[in-house]
Amino acid sequence: MREQDNYKNNDPKADWEDMMDIETEVDNVLVKGMVKYLLKERNRIWIPRMIDIMDDDKSLFAVGALHVLDLVERLEKEGYRLTPLDIK
Repeated sequence: MREQDNYKNNDPKADWEDMMDIETEVDNVLVKGMVKYLLKERNRIWIPRMIDIMDDDKSLFAVGALHVLDLVERLEKEGYRLTPLDIK
């Protein structure tokens, strides 16, 4: 499946696998740095903000596909139950 197809099919796991399919050591270092700082660190910073918003009322957050898996895991660890929207 091509990258564009994964995105169109709303498949964050496939998007993640595409991103992690790296060919060189330089790419490996760059991707791991990006994952650590642009995804995981950014998500870590956003979790308390998201919780504050969710505690006030029902909420909807739109995030990039690669953020989804990590955010879901972090929010579930905090005791939240997440329900994906049926967009069909």
